[in-house]
Order: sequence, then structure tokens, then C-alpha cells
Amino acid sequence: MSRAKEALRAKYGHITPEFVDRELGAYLAAVSPETWDHYVAIGRIPPPEPGFPESTPRWFWPAVRSKLRGSRDDAAPGIDRAALRAGNVADGPSTSRGH
Repeated sequence: MSRAKEALRAKYGHITPEFVDRELGAYLAAVSPETWDHYVAIGRIPPPEPGFPESTPRWFWPAVRSKLRGSRDDAAPGIDRAALRAGNVADGPSTSRGH
């Protein structure tokens, strides 16, 4: 590893990036890279994000995490999780207040 990369890792190593490669994704999911490949093949995790070269695929970590948790948060990026839990996103705002 280059000195520049070592310096970045020392400074930002505690931050999980939004986009992960195969090795980091497998590490964060606590599976082997081979299991990661299997999960991609069977759809247990989303496919790599578009926009990255085929030679360097990247996954959007929040979507992977949501898919592994079995939640629907990955289906509505940018929507506040509390709003999803409250049901205000899928069904619209509540009208029970008499408005």
C-alpha cells in the first residue's frame, strides 16, 4: 500500500464509504468474497451500481445493508427512516387529525 493510501486509511479508516468494492463489502457483511459473489448472483444483495467500470465494480453500501436486513429502505433512497416506519411515505400523510 502506498504511503498516501496509508495516510488516508489512518485519517478516514473509521468511516464506511457509501460505495464499497467486493472485498470491503464482504468484510463489512462478515462473509467471504466468494459468498459475496454468490449473494450477488442469487440477488441477496443488489448488483453493482452503474457508472463504475466493469473492471472496478462498486456497490452502494446503504442499499446492500438494507437488503441484508430485509428492510424496504433501499427501495426509497433519501426518505427518512422514521417516515418509513411511521408509514407516511407509502400511504401518504395521515388524515386522522380531521384536516
